[in-house]
This record gives sequence, C-alpha cells and structure tokens, in this order.
Amino acid sequence: MPFARLGRYEVKGWLGGGRFGDVYLAFDPLTQREVAVKVVRFQGDATPYLEEVRNLARLDHPAIVRFYTVDLLEGRLLIITEVVKGESLREVLNRGRMSRERALEVAGQLLDALNHAHERGVVHRDIKPENVMITPEGKVKVLDFGLSRLAQGDLSMSMGGTPAYMAPENWKGIFTPASDQWSAAVVILEMLTGLNPFAGDTLEEVRNKTQQGVKEGRLTSLLPQDLVQPLLRALAPEPEERFPSCKTFLEELVKGEGEKVALVVRPLEKPEGLPPLTREQRQAVEDLSPRILVTGGPGTGKTTVLLARALHLLRKGEAPESIALLTFSFRSWKEMEARLEQTLGEKYRGIWLGNFHQIAFRVVSRFGHLLDLPREFSLALPAQQERIAQEAAVRAGGEKASREILKAFSQARIWGTPWEEVASKATGRWREMLESFEYHYLQLIRDRGVLGYEDVLYYALRLLEMEEVATFYRERLNHILVDDVQDLDRCQIALVEALSQGGNLFLVGDDDQAIYQWRGAHPSYIRGLKNRGFTHHRLNQTFRLPPEFREMAISLISKNRERMPKLYWTSREEGRARLIVQPLKTPKDEAEYVADMVEILRIKEGYSYSDFAILYRVKTRGRLIEQVLKKRKLPFTQEGGRTFLDREEVRVLLDLLAFLARGKSATIQKRLLKGASPLLGGRDRAVQELERTLGALEPQMKPSQALELGMETLNRLMSRAESSLLVTRMEAMETLLKKAKEFEESARSPTVANFLKYIRFLRDAGLAGGEEGIRLLSVHGAKGLEFPVVFVVGMVEGEFPLARALGVPQEMEEERRLCYTAVTRATEVLFITYYRYSSSQARFQETPSIFIKEMLGVG
Repeated sequence: MPFARLGRYEVKGWLGGGRFGDVYLAFDPLTQREVAVKVVRFQGDATPYLEEVRNLARLDHPAIVRFYTVDLLEGRLLIITEVVKGESLREVLNRGRMSRERALEVAGQLLDALNHAHERGVVHRDIKPENVMITPEGKVKVLDFGLSRLAQGDLSMSMGGTPAYMAPENWKGIFTPASDQWSAAVVILEMLTGLNPFAGDTLEEVRNKTQQGVKEGRLTSLLPQDLVQPLLRALAPEPEERFPSCKTFLEELVKGEGEKVALVVRPLEKPEGLPPLTREQRQAVEDLSPRILVTGGPGTGKTTVLLARALHLLRKGEAPESIALLTFSFRSWKEMEARLEQTLGEKYRGIWLGNFHQIAFRVVSRFGHLLDLPREFSLALPAQQERIAQEAAVRAGGEKASREILKAFSQARIWGTPWEEVASKATGRWREMLESFEYHYLQLIRDRGVLGYEDVLYYALRLLEMEEVATFYRERLNHILVDDVQDLDRCQIALVEALSQGGNLFLVGDDDQAIYQWRGAHPSYIRGLKNRGFTHHRLNQTFRLPPEFREMAISLISKNRERMPKLYWTSREEGRARLIVQPLKTPKDEAEYVADMVEILRIKEGYSYSDFAILYRVKTRGRLIEQVLKKRKLPFTQEGGRTFLDREEVRVLLDLLAFLARGKSATIQKRLLKGASPLLGGRDRAVQELERTLGALEPQMKPSQALELGMETLNRLMSRAESSLLVTRMEAMETLLKKAKEFEESARSPTVANFLKYIRFLRDAGLAGGEEGIRLLSVHGAKGLEFPVVFVVGMVEGEFPLARALGVPQEMEEERRLCYTAVTRATEVLFITYYRYSSSQARFQETPSIFIKEMLGVG
C-alpha cells in the first residue's frame, strides 16, 4: 500500500488503477463516510484544472457517479467521489452480448446521463465499457467525466480500448456532445452484437476504420432491424449528421418499446422552474381523472406535484382564474406563491392562491351582505376576539363563564356546527344565555367591522350553501388543488367539498403527519377518500431522508393502527447519516449537552448555527434550553421569538408609518421620538432633525416613500458610538423597505394604513422571519421544515408522549405522528435525548419514551 493516509482520508484499500491513475477506498472522518479517492497521474501543474474538475459538482444524476470534491496534495490531484459497487460493463460484455431488453435498459440510462451532462456544459470525452459500472441492482453509473482533458501524452497510452470508441473528430482533438453520442453508439452496438466494428491491432488500423464508418452489412444484420437506422445515424462520420442530442437519440432508439423501456430509461422530467419529476410524480400530474388523491411520506415531493399540476393545467390552456390552490398554513401559501412567481412570473397572478382563511375572506367580502355581515371588515386578533366574546357574554348574563363560552363557540365554528344546535342541547338558564350570546356577539362584530378567524371560515361555508353563491364559484373554478389535506378540520373540508362540487379536485397529503387533531383536524377524511371514487397515486421515493432515518421512521409509525399503509424508498446513500440516542442525568444536563454538541459540530464539521434545530414537546423544556443558549451566548430564534420587526430601528420606522396613517398623531410622535432617542445617542439636535422629517411626511405617500425618507434620516443621525451595529441596523431597515415594495406591487390598495395591517398579520401568523441562528421550535412549529442537524429532546414517558396520552389509543397515535414528524425533519444528523431524573433531587428514574424503542425496532 503506497499510502496509509491521503490528506485527511484514511486509506482502506486499493480499488484499481488505469489510464488516469489509481483509485483507493478511503474513509473521510469529516463526513463519516466511505469515499473513492482517485489519485490522478498528472504531468506538470494541476492547479489550472482544479476549477474545471470542480464543475463536475454541477452533475446530479442517478446514473452519474456523485462527485464530492477535488484537492491538491503534494502536487497530486485527488478527486473524491462516491464509492460504486458492482462490475464494469466491460466485465459484463466479456461474458457475451446482452439481450435487447437489457441492452436498451443500459443504453437508456447512459444516454440520459450524457444528456444531463451536456445540458450543463460537460462533455465526457471517454465513453467506453470500462467507464460504465453496473451496480448489483442493475443500475448504471458513468465514471470519469471529463478526466481525459487532464491526460497527458499520446494516444498510445490508451490502447486498452479508448481509440476504438473515439469519434472521427476526436482524432483531430475536437470533443463535443456529438462525440459522446458517437462513442455511446459504439458501446450500444457492442452490447447488442458483442462486436466493436472499430477494433484493430494497431492505432492506424483503428483510425482508418473510424474514418470509414459503419456500413450496412454483416454487422448490422446482427441488430434488430428497427435499431439499425438510429445507430447508423448516431455513428455518422460528420457530427452535424448525428442526432441533435443524446435525448433525441434515445427517443428514436426506444421508439416502439412503450412503457417497458420508459420505466427504466426516462425516470425524470423537469418542468421549467421545478425540480425533476419522477415517473410516479409525472403520472399523478398528468392524470385526467376528475378526483385525485396523492399521498407520500416525508420529502417525497407532494407540494412539488401540486405545483406541477397547476403548471400542467396552465400549459393545457386552462385559465389561471379557473384554478384555486389552497394551503393549510400561511407559511405554505407564501412559499408556494414564491415558487409560482419564480416559475411563471406574472402569469400566476390570476390563480386563486391562499390558505383557507384567505380564500374564505374573499367569499365573505363579496357575499357577506347576504348574511347581514359588515361590507367592510378586518380580521380580529385572538385577543380582540376574546374581548368581544367577553362583552357579549356579559350582555348575555354569563360574565363568569365567558372563556368557556368562547371556547365552545370557537369549537362550533371549527366543526361547522350552527350555534343554535349547540344552544339547543343546553337546558334552562344556560340555554337562554347561549342563545342570547350569539345575538350579542353578532351585534358587536357588525358594529366594530371585524370578524374572527373562525368566523370567516364559518360564514364562507354558510354562504356556499346558498345556490346563488355556490353557482358563482362553481362556474369560475374548474380545478381545486389542496395541500396538506390531512390537517383540515371539518369546516375546511366542507369548504373544499362545496367549492369542488361538479368540478375537478386534486388533493395531496400524508395521514402519518396529521398532528392537529387536538384543534379539530380530521385525518380520517383522507383515509376515507379511496372509497369515494378518488384515483389514488402513491409517491414512494423520498429525496430528503437517508436510509437510516427512513427505516427508523417507518418502524415508529407502523405501530399506529389508524393509518394508510405505505412504503417509500430513498434516493439518498446509506452510511452517511448519523443517529445518536443520548441519555443524560437531568434536564439541565440535557440542555448543556445539546449546546455542547452544537458547538462541537459547528467547529469540527463546519455547520452553521442555522443548520441546527432543537425540537421540544412541552414548553418547559424549550424554556430550559433557551436559558442555556442565552447563557452560552449562542444565537437562536424561537416560535414567537424576536424577529426583525422587534428591532429598535424597525419599531421606530413602524411608528413613523403609524404617525402618518393616523393623521400625524401627537401621541405616536411622542412615542416615536422617545424610542428613537437611544439610537440617536440622546442628542437633542438629532432628535429635532428627526422631528423635522416627520413634518415633511405627506398623507399621499406610499409606504416605501415614507420609509425611505425615515431611513435616510436615521442612517445619517444614528450614533456612531455603536458603529458595529450600524450594518445590522441598516439590513433590518432594508428588510422592512423590501416588504413594503412587495406589498405595493401586489396589494389592491397599497396605503400606509393597509401596509401596517399587513405587517400585523405577518407578525400574528409567525411569518415575520426570525434572526439567523439555531432554531428552537415546538414539534408543531417544525412541520414542513428540514434541517441538517436535529435534536429531539425530552424523550421520556409523560413528556413525549404526554402523560394524558398514555393508555389512550387515539391520543397515543397522535403523539406517535408528532414524533414521526419530528425525527423526519433531519437530513444528516439526528440526536434523540432523554433524562434519567427530572431534577438533581429526584429519587425515582424516568422511563425513556416508548417511541425510542419503536424507532430502534425493539418496541
């Protein structure tokens, strides 16, 4: 063995050697995985070629060996790739020619890989059977992309076979995608016939045969007749006479093979602006059935399928105004909006896009007068709605029970239950009070021009029960597409059913991630759709989860009885993910351990703070970890935590807008100047100049205009004593200005007052955006997110699962779905931690969560 170590790589064995150098099996202690290290034989300085080799990182195709990195070590060029097990195509061909079906399988994957590389400006230059590996599963892996560019010396170095696969123009030093096509055609010809028409004993003989080309005769008689012409065209002496691309060559080659070959050779299709679609995703997107359900596990691309469906409908000629795309959460809505805008630009504007509250808001805004609701209304924040309900309860004579009444009222709204039905089940004085409560509540919301969140959904549903309203929307909306259908409550489900009656309905979801049953979600709805005439498509490939996490997650969730059976496989490599189950003595020790591991991984493995997420089930655990992170001065953000809107300079600018929106209110001016004083170093002259800026504001100004004026003044006046903070302060103010400009582009009435309402809505919905750092989240708050490193803490009986769920099958299944959601947020490293004692004084040991055993397959 020439090396015990190559740089940081620990050499475990020699894999082989060849034209370009030796290949070693090695272990990378940084990424904790096995790699292949190719030590390239190189004459001269390799530095100029480093960037060229790094360009190989652009290649991301299942049939191309994955490139990790490149390095120089004592003048040697090291190329680090994935380890590929199997045998070369040369070894396969040494046993004889291949069947038509198998040859076309390999050809399809080879040509698809080459087309992928050519689209990204990379030419292989040395396609031959030795550079095509066949894995034990029968998949193709193409090796050594672009390495012939690095080879020095004459062609005699490569008499082991390369000249017999070189296109005529290669002999003149010209390498193009058409050259790769020619070489691939020779390989395909050899797979089908067992012969290479250009093989010869000398270099000159090989060259002459290449220049003469292939003619119809004895060799072509060994080929299936329908493949002769495609192969002859790909082997045309002049590059311009060949197929325009390897893609068109492949299409012509497998024409007439039908689905049998397409299943293997055409697994991907890429709608512009979206990730490539797998075959099963594409089938769901293009299905013509009127009622479709798409299910899949974490990271299987359910939302991508939903967006691709919308694009597919638009490309078929459907009007944007005829498509409604509904999401469960505000965050999902905004993410989807950004992806649609990136893909379609202004074309997406006509689509009915929003979460359920936004769509319901549109219905109630247009037709609310039919229920005697205010024509102009705003959404009440939960605290405001509670005050209105409390006042209604007082008027109804139920002051002491106002919280209970509001809870029952909200529950009725979520379930879509008419309040009179709830009241009718009560008796005596309580019944009279409930009936009176609704009357007073409605009177108050009309007088104040507000509706609660549940009110909007409830009244939209009541309106859609009216024939006039239902007809209006059904005539306009031909396609209803819904994301996260497993999280919908009864009212939202009824809204979907009402809008889609007689039209097309496309639903995506995963009942294993239904984690909102506690607030009315109805996951049994998705499970019942298969009995209602829905065409069911299953997405079985996860792009997020490594095999280790996939196995663990399936082992856990399979313990639930009330679920749709599903299996999914992963395209990620095995052996790269890490699962650490760590017991600690107390919750305090647990929190300190988490902080320690964050710092260790950040320093040793190069993770950034934003790569980490700490997920907890109960708030007390989150608060304890928060205390430790603060003590360590580690940057973090949390649900409901500090956002850019909470920064001093941003609060001053928001007060500036409020000052303008409220007719230059003296009260707000006083608050603004007081808040700005610390930013201005307490200097009276600076405060007076800011006051003059306030006087220059004009009522007709747009939000961005007012902000730019305020920002210019603050930037000029802010205390230089805090110079280290000035850049951060300006970035926060620029973020607010950017949001104002985005609002002005999309809002119907982009006034300062409406922008302030929009900002309040962002804050209330938790979408203002936190500062960079470790994410400290409840498991519910982590839904839909993913992180390289995840800690799931407090995994003891009574905390996760909660004590109230123990022994209650339905609640235990919800807790298990929560745990499943938590552990499937991780993409690289997953820590499961628990404590043995609840405190340093505790005498009795805690029981580790049953979910740990279930994940490890021992429960």
